[in-house]
Amino acid sequence: KPIPKKPWSDFLYRSKFCLVPDGFSSISARLYEVLLHGCVPVLLTHAFHPPFERLVDWRRIAVFLRNDEVADAPEILRNITDED
Repeated sequence: KPIPKKPWSDFLYRSKFCLVPDGFSSISARLYEVLLHGCVPVLLTHAFHPPFERLVDWRRIAVFLRNDEVADAPEILRNITDED
């Protein structure tokens, strides 16, 4: 059952990190959705070719995890500081 739009949006606004799993395209609507809500995107991918990659240093605004690191995601994200 889909989550109603308002509670989902509120949840994203309260979140620091938001998962962006691989989809049919490396540039998915989920990426834009989490950015619009102020989340740090956590991209679960092996082959991400981001939009504006020549203009934006995505390593500074997103976290990249391989699929085999998903189980360790909570610990990895807890260890990220604001200075990182």
